[in-house]
Amino acid sequence: MASNVCSRCGDELPEIPGGGHGWVKCQICGETVEIGADKPYQVPTSFNLKANDSDVKPQGGLREVARPRSVRSLRPQPPISPSPTPSDMPTLPKDLDKALATYALGLFRVRGWPCQELPGYKAFVVRARISHPESGNTDVCNVTISAARGVLTLETVVRNLPPPPWHTLRETLNALNIASGGSLFLMRECGIVVRYRLLPQTFRGAWLQSKEIDGLTLDVGRLDRVNQRNSSDNEEMTAFNGGLRNIRFGRQTSSDEFLFAGGRYAWTPELSSSYYYGGLDGIYKEHNLGLLHVLPLGDKQSLKTDLRYVHQTDDGGSNVDADTFGAMFTYRLGGHAFGAGYQQVSGDTGFAYIAGSDNSLLNLVQINDFGNEDERSWQVRYDYDFAALGIPGLTLMTRYLSGDNVDRGAGASEGKTWERNTDIAYVFQSGPLKNLGLKLRNATTRSNFQNDLDENRLIISYSVPLW
Repeated sequence: MASNVCSRCGDELPEIPGGGHGWVKCQICGETVEIGADKPYQVPTSFNLKANDSDVKPQGGLREVARPRSVRSLRPQPPISPSPTPSDMPTLPKDLDKALATYALGLFRVRGWPCQELPGYKAFVVRARISHPESGNTDVCNVTISAARGVLTLETVVRNLPPPPWHTLRETLNALNIASGGSLFLMRECGIVVRYRLLPQTFRGAWLQSKEIDGLTLDVGRLDRVNQRNSSDNEEMTAFNGGLRNIRFGRQTSSDEFLFAGGRYAWTPELSSSYYYGGLDGIYKEHNLGLLHVLPLGDKQSLKTDLRYVHQTDDGGSNVDADTFGAMFTYRLGGHAFGAGYQQVSGDTGFAYIAGSDNSLLNLVQINDFGNEDERSWQVRYDYDFAALGIPGLTLMTRYLSGDNVDRGAGASEGKTWERNTDIAYVFQSGPLKNLGLKLRNATTRSNFQNDLDENRLIISYSVPLW
């Protein structure tokens, strides 16, 4: 039976908020103790989902996902209700992860998403047809969703999913994670972004999002701990200081509070802007502005402009002082996409962000982010979708980036770095290997102040059709 006393050292443990069921880590010996096992886990009963009936339609057992345009509030029935939940739903377990996965499975079934539960009821598979709003490409894949430590994660993705707000599946999982009080996956504008990984970094805290006004998304949140991908502990956050960022700390090297607030507004379907304020208490604070515009130029042609500016200053415990500007322009013509970008960091330090996470820099690529003190960098990029030649499923991406003007100290020459990335991927569209995805990824970087690296990655993914 669970107790509010640590089973190892006898130290008194705090109550779960609301007197519910969960796990608490002892601050004395580090033991993880279950609290309130005799109390049922309270699953969320409502959340906001950005979609409408014209955007999400069952078609042949598959789910068509296009760019959503409105907001509505859904209140699905609890999965233990006899209607409209399917009769084969298992009884709601008391285990937190089982409860979260079971609730999500029931919700997806009620919504008409084709899904198959996996052994243990802590994971299930959803089959989806995903349409990317920018490229127009459509992928069909099975996505494995599992619950671990109170948070739902995407485990298997044949193709990278479009970012929110254009992908209903990921928005649904984010809403469930927020409602369950589990770890948070945050957006790029906050200075934190989690890419698709098998073991993503997570943050502990609270995040409130509002989409009550059409076209406007507002966010406010507070984080106090981070769980790195290679760690099982929640720990305080600090600023990344790799390369030649020249960030110095005072007595305080870490913080237990990251605050953020801001929003994004879509002025038209082609134009949106954003502003976010964030800060790692006692270390640095920042203002983050963004502008995104897509200009249609004719049949299968468009010009995309992505502008970003971040102003960072210290917050009493560091010397952070940086202004970072980035601009990326992408011209699309049929299956071709030609991109060119420029990024510049100025000030007394390089770009600051929470160590272990990714950041919002335009030139963040496979190995480098070109965010060192005074660094100037540019990139050229080319993408091609071979569906234009009658070979659907085959894609190519290659880019080259070069940075210079890095401050290496008095009497030293400027720091220089270049990086080259190439991805070629193919997803079998039919036959016995249908849905098998192969991706060959190469990265090379050379620098006069960082390590020279060569990376080759082979990524194999496979999903088994259930219907």
